[in-house]
Amino acid sequence: REAVLQNFERILSDLIESLVARQWRTRHSACLAICDILQGRSAEEVAPHLAMLLTNALNAASVNVALFLSRFCLAKDDTLMSTV
Repeated sequence: REAVLQNFERILSDLIESLVARQWRTRHSACLAICDILQGRSAEEVAPHLAMLLTNALNAASVNVALFLSRFCLAKDDTLMSTV
């Protein structure tokens, strides 16, 4: 848990890139990992990555990540959406 907290930015950036990887299993694993790593995060932590998350999730046709992000955004205040 501590390692994830210390390396959150690098881990999330790598997972976002993996959403558009060539291999299906890599994309699928990235989707699941993103859903896990974003749970319990604040809007401020996710806001810098939101545009790229949405773009790559939609480009990868990742229904799971897109659904999770929509629920995440709805659960947070409007300030998160103003960053996109």
